[in-house]
Amino acid sequence: PLSSKATVIKLILIVLIITIFCEIFERHRAHILNSLTKDQKREAHATKWEELSEITSGVAHEINNPLTIIKGNLDVLQSRVNSDQAIDPVIFIKPMVECYINLPE
Repeated sequence: PLSSKATVIKLILIVLIITIFCEIFERHRAHILNSLTKDQKREAHATKWEELSEITSGVAHEINNPLTIIKGNLDVLQSRVNSDQAIDPVIFIKPMVECYINLPE
């Protein structure tokens, strides 16, 4: 009879130890999953800002292209005119801008 009581106590202790380890493992697993979720949220937030930056850069590039052409044409006009002649840049800029505005989409 003593040996059967000892066996039952050993089995109860083993079940108790396994239960404790399972609880510790589950808490640790939940903590890791929670941390991964926070990291994933941070990564998604960073990705959104990167994408916004790329879009902004693309828009700025598209705006800058026509302005670069306009500036280049003004530089050419300025180089062809004698320095003693006065040129009103609006006279030359307006037709170019109108040309870009009237381009078909």
